[in-house]
Amino acid sequence: MCPSCHRYRTPDGTPCRRCADTAPALVEPVGRCAGHDGAGCGAPLLEIGPLGPLCDRCEVHVRRARAAKDAQWDAAVQAAGAAVEAGSAR
Repeated sequence: MCPSCHRYRTPDGTPCRRCADTAPALVEPVGRCAGHDGAGCGAPLLEIGPLGPLCDRCEVHVRRARAAKDAQWDAAVQAAGAAVEAGSAR
């Protein structure tokens, strides 16, 4: 995929024609994306983000998965609290 817009496939990971015409030259990649599932999507990275070597798309997947797990945990804690409250009311 184009490293700039992630819309168009390019044969060697270089910017697509549209991005190459409008964007300044990219700096040398510092690594490749590890992938949100650990399989590695292979997108070139210009910098390593706060969640590790992930491209923007994979970082969104990781953030959504973490938010879903946090929501499940919060629901389990609330259910446990409600069960304790119901047991102590007897």
